[in-house]
Amino acid sequence: MALLFLGACTARRDATRPPASARASALTVRVQRAVSGTGTWSLTYELPTPSHSVRFTRPGHGFRQSHWRVVEPAAASIERQGDEDVLTAPVGSPFRTLRIEVSSYEVKPEKDYQVFLPYSDGAVLFYTGVLGLTSGEEEPQPLHVLLIPRPGERVVVAGQSSEKEVRWENSPQGTYAYFGSGSVVREGVTAVVDPGMPRPLREHIERLLPRLFTLYTARTGSPLSFEPTLFISFGSTPRPGSINMSGGTLPGLVQLDIRIGANRLADPEVTRRLSELVAHEAAHLWNGELAVHEVAGGDWMNEGGAEAFALHALAELGTLPGEYVRERISDAVSECLFLLEGAPLRESSRPGKYTSYYRCGLIISAMAGASARQSRPEADIFTLWGRLLRDVGPRGHYDEERLYAAFASEGVSPRTLAVIRRLVDGPNTDAESRLLAELRLLGFEPRVCDGDSARTSSCVRVGRVPFLP
Repeated sequence: MALLFLGACTARRDATRPPASARASALTVRVQRAVSGTGTWSLTYELPTPSHSVRFTRPGHGFRQSHWRVVEPAAASIERQGDEDVLTAPVGSPFRTLRIEVSSYEVKPEKDYQVFLPYSDGAVLFYTGVLGLTSGEEEPQPLHVLLIPRPGERVVVAGQSSEKEVRWENSPQGTYAYFGSGSVVREGVTAVVDPGMPRPLREHIERLLPRLFTLYTARTGSPLSFEPTLFISFGSTPRPGSINMSGGTLPGLVQLDIRIGANRLADPEVTRRLSELVAHEAAHLWNGELAVHEVAGGDWMNEGGAEAFALHALAELGTLPGEYVRERISDAVSECLFLLEGAPLRESSRPGKYTSYYRCGLIISAMAGASARQSRPEADIFTLWGRLLRDVGPRGHYDEERLYAAFASEGVSPRTLAVIRRLVDGPNTDAESRLLAELRLLGFEPRVCDGDSARTSSCVRVGRVPFLP
């Protein structure tokens, strides 16, 4: 996954308008897209008390100086003060209403969210995290955001979809809100897929989404405790042969931006890669948000688990052929052994090694599922994680010991758990021999092939994958 996973809690939704007394003391902002289609936006803040200045709670990366224009109070501007953007009114002119006109900018700041993400039909995703401000209190006040669509369009945010004004209580992390007229998938997930995506690919993803979310819910036995939202924007790239899939995650939300070169629009590889990406990111709503870990070096649990969720689900749904899944697991074994270089898996946060969490994590999940199946034929990766989700409860936290205990409860043998612990904690000077021995005992039928790959020190192929028919 080439995505940042940020956040582990979902902001409270407030679909009802509070009484006038509450509104009078609340910090609110109206977000409205210009009807003219000029790419401008209107932000109107109402402060709970008069103020001489406010500061924005997230960096503006210089765009509040170049693309934001203060309309009210008159003669005010947004200035950079250190790492913060501050708006100060002229001396003796406190204000409660703040009006700003913003010109769209389609730039991705480093290590931050892009504020405006366009769809090919003119729709736009707007990042609400950029709206937060405070007038000097120790803690920023809750911000009530009123999202107002243009005539003939709708707003989609946090599981809500409406052609009228939508109210949402912003979190410090913010979320993406969709402004446009695209069709909305509303079966288990609220999703808007770019209508400019090639029709076969778009229809495939729109069919896949409800089936995928239904499968994850049913097989883990754990429905999400929040309304999941997924946005997929689409566009072309100047390089005819390129495929670029990027995006991010926020509480309750998966946002993806897909850019495909002209020569790859009908390529089956695009369908496979996008299907895997969607399935992987959707899995994080269960193993990264419904349950959360904060273990240093523990991302092998959620990243490897999401890889396993995706391959299991897509194979079961007939989206990925069994031979492709077998090759993916073979490659994961080879890359895991190459990337570890004898070090413990938990030390893979260092530069150039983070991929180990995906590859080795996938193999750990595959071994755990195969081990459980030897004692309980109905067991798989979903029953293992389903046990963990029940053990920790909604919004619960887990660590490696909680995961191992859930695995053991579902039938993973002490022998397999010992191999997993050794991979995670080290030493791993003999990782290849131990891992291949365990894979043989679990029925994967691994064999070592010629190590002529530039990416691997040894090439490993598995003859079968126990969870495949």
